[in-house]
Amino acid sequence: MYKVNTKSYDKLKKETILATIIVIIMAIVFAVSIFNTIKKDSFNKEISLFIAIFPLIFVLAIYGSIKNIIDINKKCKDIEYLKNNGKLIKRIPYVLKKSMVKRGDPKGRKLRAIVLHYTLPNGITLTLESEPKDDTFTIPKEGYADLLIDENDPSRYFIDT
Repeated sequence: MYKVNTKSYDKLKKETILATIIVIIMAIVFAVSIFNTIKKDSFNKEISLFIAIFPLIFVLAIYGSIKNIIDINKKCKDIEYLKNNGKLIKRIPYVLKKSMVKRGDPKGRKLRAIVLHYTLPNGITLTLESEPKDDTFTIPKEGYADLLIDENDPSRYFIDT
């Protein structure tokens, strides 16, 4: 969980709960199938295939969860760095732009990203884009956002609506 301008974000909880539930269900199914196989004292092709594939699926699910946690941790550290060393610019006009990332719904709608323009003290104008967000469907297509940026390294920034 991290905070920017008194607004709290808890991505870790939302994004890892589903992966954890899937892993737990798969572990239970795996344990039950192994128990039943041992109880019968015979192996058939379907059970053998399941036993061979399950560890791979389990490892991939764990890898995805761990990678997600590491990415969120890195983002939190970047935001903390920007809060301490960056510059906060309030109320910069933005527009929403469709990204290439699609939602997981049946309609396949694309996620949207916030795009804004910022001029550095040396006169260079940057076009900055937030990561694609699902919650942009609840905010206006145009408005104002706050920007945390490291002017010495403009690739480090965070856009907050």
